[in-house]
Amino acid sequence: MKQVIKISIIIPTLNERRNIVTLVHHLNESDHIDLCEIIVVDGGSSDGTVSEVQSLNVQLLHSEIASRATQMNLGASVATGEVLWFVHADVLPPKSFFNDIFHSIQIGYARGGYAFKFDSSRPLLRFNSWMTKLNFFAFRGGDQTLYVSRSLWTELHGYDEKFVVMEEYDLMRRAESKGYKHDLMKGQVLVSARKYNENSYLKVQWVNLQAMMMFSKGLAPQSIKTYYNNALKHPKAGKMG
Repeated sequence: MKQVIKISIIIPTLNERRNIVTLVHHLNESDHIDLCEIIVVDGGSSDGTVSEVQSLNVQLLHSEIASRATQMNLGASVATGEVLWFVHADVLPPKSFFNDIFHSIQIGYARGGYAFKFDSSRPLLRFNSWMTKLNFFAFRGGDQTLYVSRSLWTELHGYDEKFVVMEEYDLMRRAESKGYKHDLMKGQVLVSARKYNENSYLKVQWVNLQAMMMFSKGLAPQSIKTYYNNALKHPKAGKMG
């Protein structure tokens, strides 16, 4: 490598006892994990997430507010890496993530992420996965992970905490407005299809479309979150945001 970098992996959690253990073990088996730090920021879990994280070799922070934007900002405030990589607890990224992000930065990007695939063989979900291979704003999302260079993070002043939902879209929109393009790196994140176990495919797509339209129109983030949480059945108590 031309220059050694350090990646701070920031994971917000809320009632993710099983997933966080699987994710951390997965990360620890990845390439160059010795050049990374893992920071888990819990938003007040009641399912034993905290005790599970305490048994892992990671840094644990406690957020008084259960909101991904607030939790990820807290993680970023103590991170020591030149790159901040935000990862949801119910995903498994490629084990090549360090080399992927390093290469992305070397070729001039300051932010990027992956396409995703669901942990399901259902045809419609495979179609959704294929759509995320297209580098369009509407097809991005937090489940695909998001890395941001320290310099860009400072320029953007982090996540806007009023976005109790759609926080990644807001951050990406602000980065785009400043001319920073998103690098769609090779590889795919494996994402839990648990939402589709509780709701029909068409219902989830309709609700996602409505949420995106509400965001595009500039509606209050809390109203988007309320709509989303009321419209769908959720597999865990933390719901969206």
